[in-house]
Amino acid sequence: MGWNRSDRIEIEEQGGRKEGVELKKMGTMRRVVKEKRFWVASFLLVWAAALQGHMMWMQRQDAFKQKFPSNSNSNSNHDDDLAGADS
Repeated sequence: MGWNRSDRIEIEEQGGRKEGVELKKMGTMRRVVKEKRFWVASFLLVWAAALQGHMMWMQRQDAFKQKFPSNSNSNSNHDDDLAGADS
């Protein structure tokens, strides 16, 4: 949102004050929020951030599985040991 000629003229008419420009920019922001492009861009940004977070979580899960491999035999032996200790 850059300055255009009408902004400069409005400031000069008000004696150099920027109050009119701020109100004008508020109206511009309202128009932007109503535009479909704004919501599409917002959705894309949120989707990309969520995808990146999910991929980071998947990498952590893979690193954990590599660091602590699970063997189905060791789990069943562990369960048998616990069952034998109770009897």
